[in-house]
Amino acid sequence: PGITAGKAAGMEVVAVPSIPNQTHLYGSADEVINSLLDLQLEKWGLPQFED
Repeated sequence: PGITAGKAAGMEVVAVPSIPNQTHLYGSADEVINSLLDLQLEKWGLPQFED
């Protein structure tokens, strides 16, 4: 539902599955990552996060 809604809205979608070995369920996402710590903001045209 979340991926479908994002794609229907014309957005790019990054999925973070709650169970990593189920990534095959997220095929319509633009990217699937295991943790938000793996998100590369620069890849999406956003500024790098600085702690």
